[in-house]
Amino acid sequence: MRRFEGDDWDLVVDNNRRKLEDAFSRETAAALGVSPSQVVLLDCRVGSLLMVFKVLGCAMSDAEITERTEAHPYDEVHALYRPRIRSFEGVDAAAPRGFRADADEVWTRSRAEFEGEDWDYVLAMREADLLRAFSNGTAEAFGVDEDHVRDVSARYVAGNLHFDFELRRPAALTKADVNARLKECAYAAVWALYEPRPLEEEKKVVTTHGLGFEGEDWDYVLERRRTEVKDVLAVETARALGLEREDVLEVEVDAVPRSLIAFVTVRHPSLLSDRQVEETLARCEYKNLWVLYETRPLESSVLMRRFEGDDWDLVVDNNRRKLEDAFSRETAAALGVSPSQVVLLDCRVGSLLMVFKVLGCAMSDAEITERTEAHPYDEVHALYRPRIRSFEGVDAAAPRGFRADADEVWTRSRVEFEGEDWDYVLAMREADLLRAFSNATAEAFGVDEDHVRDVAARYVAGNLHFDFELRRPAALTEADVNARLKECAYAAVWALYEPRPLEEEKKVVTTHELGFEGEDWDYVLERRRTEVKDVLAVETARALGLGREDVLEVEVDAVPRGLIAFVTVRHPSLLSDRQVEETLARCEYKNLWALYETRPLESSVLMRRFEGDDWDLVVDNNRRKLEDAFSRETAAALGVSPSQVVLLDCRVGSLLMVFKVLGCAMSDAAEITNGTL
Repeated sequence: MRRFEGDDWDLVVDNNRRKLEDAFSRETAAALGVSPSQVVLLDCRVGSLLMVFKVLGCAMSDAEITERTEAHPYDEVHALYRPRIRSFEGVDAAAPRGFRADADEVWTRSRAEFEGEDWDYVLAMREADLLRAFSNGTAEAFGVDEDHVRDVSARYVAGNLHFDFELRRPAALTKADVNARLKECAYAAVWALYEPRPLEEEKKVVTTHGLGFEGEDWDYVLERRRTEVKDVLAVETARALGLEREDVLEVEVDAVPRSLIAFVTVRHPSLLSDRQVEETLARCEYKNLWVLYETRPLESSVLMRRFEGDDWDLVVDNNRRKLEDAFSRETAAALGVSPSQVVLLDCRVGSLLMVFKVLGCAMSDAEITERTEAHPYDEVHALYRPRIRSFEGVDAAAPRGFRADADEVWTRSRVEFEGEDWDYVLAMREADLLRAFSNATAEAFGVDEDHVRDVAARYVAGNLHFDFELRRPAALTEADVNARLKECAYAAVWALYEPRPLEEEKKVVTTHELGFEGEDWDYVLERRRTEVKDVLAVETARALGLGREDVLEVEVDAVPRGLIAFVTVRHPSLLSDRQVEETLARCEYKNLWALYETRPLESSVLMRRFEGDDWDLVVDNNRRKLEDAFSRETAAALGVSPSQVVLLDCRVGSLLMVFKVLGCAMSDAAEITNGTL
């Protein structure tokens, strides 16, 4: 802050605020040797004039900034000051300075007023000091002993501090002389006690503001990430206005044709006008919001390609990597895309079912299915090696098409179908399975359906077992029966097979370590630990194709030159630890990096006081000029740009400018203060 003494700065603020602000920024920049653009004027208050600001991009410490701004003359700012004429009622007479008389003295009740919106705060904190300073100052002004000033009381009324008191003075004093003496009295000891209330004690107001962001696909973004969009809007709005996250009370978002509209309701100091809020939000880039924006991807649905064969489990167990690579290459060749665009989601046996989707391909799902069904997949089939299986309990066989009504016997038999999801199919479609199996078995032996009876199906250890009785000629050899069952494709049975929905997969819980380089992660965690953990959870879930609730825990810690994180996730058991690690290693974590920021070169909140009783006139009439002048001059004092001087407040009674400096290497308490004095 930088204080300028004077009771009438409100006239300047009211009539010449822009000139005042420009002058302050220029002169502060001159004092600090920075550009006026580095002086960000945050507020301008009267009573005296108090300029609240900060400086951007300045390497000076707060002490150095304060020292330089206190030392700077601020000629432009003072040139804007115009005092009002103020009379003090209730004083009947006056005497020349230094006049002393013991005879013919009278007691007269009088009042003195001090303008300043924060006198109530000072009065509550230091009433005894105020009364003592006023009594001493009044006695000194009239050249009398302190016992000539009595019954002093102070109260705060409508932006003014009132002192009511009795003065023992010569009866011969004229009212004009008394008024003149009171007018001349600087009451320096009283003004020395004046200080602005802490910013957190400022009166707060609640306002709502509309924001707009262009983009064709905001509706797609909101469908997938509405909560994240609202959270990021709240955080970035709070940061732009210098508020806490909890000061953003509500965020409403909606997608309209070609854009996103948002309404943010914020609680902020009353000194921050609606116009200032609107201008600040208009300048905010909302970078983290734009990180969430994405266009609708060209992405197929989840598709399947079936490869017939009972023994694909041997390939999956012994050559899974080769199988997956071959499938990706051949699917890419069939579609004319890159293998990296083929995302293999699952690989299941019984027969072999490849579950996949294709990224960045303009074909429809039907077209992709048609092309992949037509593709021969020679590489995939070359990996297939069938096992030899015998069927127990079949006593005889007959040549294909042999029919006989005599010498037929009933024999109990079993057929097995491998596949880990047969339990799901059996639970959903048991009647269809039994019917399909009976029809196919009768057809394989060339008999009527009534020759197959007592068919029962059950799921045992990854296999579907059909137990049944077959009426067949007694002359059939066992070898013929086995051969006939082996040859039967059971296409109608396999047509009923489908994998269980992914959400029904068996889930496991695993923990994985992540590392991110960066010198200032400790600074980021101090300010935004919760956001970092939330973003890590969301991006980890997205990378693994899980829901946010499947990321059970996130632990983060800053280490020298880096951030380490441990994420605990619940995922399908088919996704191995190695696959999880590889997937997370490929994830760019863009939204996490959007939160990263280096420690800024930024001063604390500082003040510069300008003496004068009437700064309120400047604040009321020329606030913009006052703020600009202060920013320019502070920038000049510090050798930075006026944009680096952030004016936080401007108070009158005298003029006190509250500011800070960005990107300035000077220390706070000494060098900046000396540079602006």
